[in-house]
Amino acid sequence: MCENEERNLFSRRIRLDLNTPTELKIREVVSDVESLGCDTLLTEAIILLDRAREKVADFVDAQRAKEEIEHEEDMKIFDEIDKLLKSGDKPDMLGKE
Repeated sequence: MCENEERNLFSRRIRLDLNTPTELKIREVVSDVESLGCDTLLTEAIILLDRAREKVADFVDAQRAKEEIEHEEDMKIFDEIDKLLKSGDKPDMLGKE
């Protein structure tokens, strides 16, 4: 992963407008727990919730990366088809030569 991709992943996680509804709900629960007061048990709960949010973010980022790879592969196929069409070569769709 290049530095630019890494920066984009992290910026998605900290930009609320790019968070998924699930990530936003976890943030909301963290805020609710924080409003309960100050206690080591509550602090531990917040740490666990933050870990859960990070795991959800890991999943979302992995899915987006997978979709990007699939999109790039599709685009390569379409580029090859365009080249064939522009060159006038007709691919043998039935396997006959």
